[in-house]
Amino acid sequence: MLLKSEKQAIMKEYARHEGDTGSPEVQIAVLTAQINRLTEHFKEHKHDYHSQRGLMKMVGRRKAMLNYLKDVDYDRYKELIAKLDKEITSLKFEVERSEKLLSNPGFVAKAPEAKLNLEKEKLAKNKLQLESVLAKRNNL
Repeated sequence: MLLKSEKQAIMKEYARHEGDTGSPEVQIAVLTAQINRLTEHFKEHKHDYHSQRGLMKMVGRRKAMLNYLKDVDYDRYKELIAKLDKEITSLKFEVERSEKLLSNPGFVAKAPEAKLNLEKEKLAKNKLQLESVLAKRNNL
């Protein structure tokens, strides 16, 4: 379940006009966030089969909305998919940057331990996030 503030932030980002809460773009974005949240939940709770059913229903609902948007206004559909893909591109960039930095022997030798640990944590977090986003993208 998304927090009210998270849901409002998503609605604000994807809204077509002020106060828009029902357009397909907003609904798809909210469902995507909920799917991502549940996907993270399943990494820790592999045997939560009751929630898996809810996840499958959300994926099906999102897929139906995407098909509807594609049929009604293909340009809006492409724009939404591109907006969702920007997240993938930025995460890939961050992962590559961190990997390059950590594979540099000069950086590893000279950097303080705290900075190395921070960079390793960032890399791990971004990799998990990227996997989650890619899994979401494959479900579209």
